[in-house]
Amino acid sequence: GSWAANWGVPKNSGFKPENGVEFDAGWDGDNADFEVDDDNATVTVRIDVSNFDLASKTGAKMTITVSYDEEPTTAVPTTEEPTTEEPTTVEPTTEEPSTAAPTTEEPTTEEPTTAAPKLHVTTTSNYYPAADLGDKAISEKFNVDYTLQQPDENKIVSGTWRFEYDADKVVLTNVEMPNVSDAYINTYVDSETGKTITMGTFSDVNGYDFADEKDFVKAEFQALNGGEEEIKFVVVDLINEEWVIVENEVIKDKPQPEPTTVEPTTVEPTTAEPTTEPAPDADFIIKAGTVKAEPAAGTTVKVPVEFTKNPGYGYGYVRATWDKNALILKNVEYNDSLAPKQFFAAPIDSTSDTYKVSFGDMMTLEPFNGTGTAFTLVFEVADSAAAGDYAITLTEDEVYTTEIETINSAVINGKVTLGTEPTTAEPTTEEPTTVEPTTEEPTTVEPTTEEPTTVEPTTEAPTEEPTTEAPTEEPTTVAPTEEPTTEAPTEEPTTEAPTEEPTTVEPTEEPTTVEPTTVEPTEATSVAPTEETTIEPTEETTATDATSATGGKSTGDSTGDSTGDNGGNEGGNGAVQTGNASMAIIILLVLISATGAIYFARKKVK
Repeated sequence: GSWAANWGVPKNSGFKPENGVEFDAGWDGDNADFEVDDDNATVTVRIDVSNFDLASKTGAKMTITVSYDEEPTTAVPTTEEPTTEEPTTVEPTTEEPSTAAPTTEEPTTEEPTTAAPKLHVTTTSNYYPAADLGDKAISEKFNVDYTLQQPDENKIVSGTWRFEYDADKVVLTNVEMPNVSDAYINTYVDSETGKTITMGTFSDVNGYDFADEKDFVKAEFQALNGGEEEIKFVVVDLINEEWVIVENEVIKDKPQPEPTTVEPTTVEPTTAEPTTEPAPDADFIIKAGTVKAEPAAGTTVKVPVEFTKNPGYGYGYVRATWDKNALILKNVEYNDSLAPKQFFAAPIDSTSDTYKVSFGDMMTLEPFNGTGTAFTLVFEVADSAAAGDYAITLTEDEVYTTEIETINSAVINGKVTLGTEPTTAEPTTEEPTTVEPTTEEPTTVEPTTEEPTTVEPTTEAPTEEPTTEAPTEEPTTVAPTEEPTTEAPTEEPTTEAPTEEPTTVEPTEEPTTVEPTTVEPTEATSVAPTEETTIEPTEETTATDATSATGGKSTGDSTGDSTGDNGGNEGGNGAVQTGNASMAIIILLVLISATGAIYFARKKVK
């Protein structure tokens, strides 16, 4: 039903058929050129497709036979002209005097009656206005010409046209497309109407320039018989680089205005409507995908277009429209097993915002079945693209069976989202959550508090000079096992040393000034001399007696006193202040010896 199936000589072979010799016909091949020596020859072209394989496009055979009528060439020139009877008998005797024959034949009125029949010719068209070409004499040749000017700046890339006429009234003697290269023209008889059809088709991805009005199709006819004849010229399809001008004999309006208004105003809403409309009653559904990408110029964005419902089809079309300020179409990747690219698919214009995808095969005998990604629209993010949603709108969907019957189809639009996820999720500053280290570092305050707890040695270190009594018993039994961990740090500094000694002037000042400067290394050497010089001048004999007399109590009662006097510190202090000096010194030495023993025990453990 269209100029989609054609055979010639094999493509680019340069083959020239021989008269009457069968050869391999090339699918979509080059023109088959042959020679005809004489006028009125009979040319028979026979195409045998009984062994044609559609998949490999091979197996067809063609034979071109040119034959001539031999009767007029032998009878007329050879026998009658050389005859000598005519000049001897007819010319001198009968023809000269007999003038009746020429005189009666010339005025005969029958000649005008036979030459009078005229053929009145009119033309009609779906694309061009009708015309009345007037009366044509029998055998008179006349032209039916059409010009074309493209409706916008885009070149014409493909088209199909046909002449319909009555071969009993007129014969097409010549037809051409002067401004189109590689046009295929074929003539056949429509079995239903009886009309003779001459069809032409052309295609070039680079396009044909009809910016200025030029000759489109030029045809020459010859009148054969009188009467009325209507020659019909039909533009079947006409496509330019951007849109379909004529489709299936129907003239289309330029779709440019619709995208310019729909895209900016209803970018997001366009995705909601198709999700509910197409599914209920459509037999074939085409769905554009939803993808996300960075809004960086030059980024490649691939939008898959799926067949989500497919009863089996032969070929079809769908138009995709987008915002060219954000996206630039670079390519269409076809799934050859589900939706191969049609031969007449228009070229891609990177400056456009719409493209009609032609998929399938008009000549397939087996339908394309299945669902999945049929083709992929490959875009590039434009320099002027901003973050946001951009609709991929599908329109003009047409799908046909292998018998060229329309399938009820519907579309679902898609969209491209540029930059929404990266701008919201990742920059939420999870790195600043590393505040945790900033809070843990201050927790190192603990060492600052533990170090001051070593105030214990401030009271104990300066007290012990009698290295003779303290280290003998207490260090071996008490200090290493229990007192270093529990009692030594807790009780002694809090009860005896810090509370009572401050009441007596002498012990409080000496430990507090000396101890922080020489905590551990110099306790025996630096503190001991200070204690002896203060004690010995007062009562040497009494002090030594007191220490010797109370030696047993210093080990047994010193800890008991230190713990037992905690509740009555004020009474104890009063006794020391009001009693005699020797008693005060004895008590002080007892305390010093006890605490000194414990201190040195702790040092020993360490």
